[in-house]
Amino acid sequence: MHNLMSTTTIEKRILVVEDEAPIARALELKLQHSGFSVVRAEDGQEAIDILGKDTAFDFMLLDLVMPRKRSEEHTSELQSPCNLVCRLLLEKK
Repeated sequence: MHNLMSTTTIEKRILVVEDEAPIARALELKLQHSGFSVVRAEDGQEAIDILGKDTAFDFMLLDLVMPRKRSEEHTSELQSPCNLVCRLLLEKK
């Protein structure tokens, strides 16, 4: 008998919260290439809205500096079901 579980991989889902489109796209492509499913939010409020409808994320990447709601402003609102939340501070050069 063939064991379906042994041939099926469970794709990990990541919520990427980043307002800079080129950075968000680069993260998305790299993560997808590494086998992750990626959902993007442009700011903290959109992340809150997404998590209000969909809580099946394994990981969340948050930019520290964003419009509308910054990472530190919505931390208390983001009761994330994610196992790990990583905050990013990316500097433009």
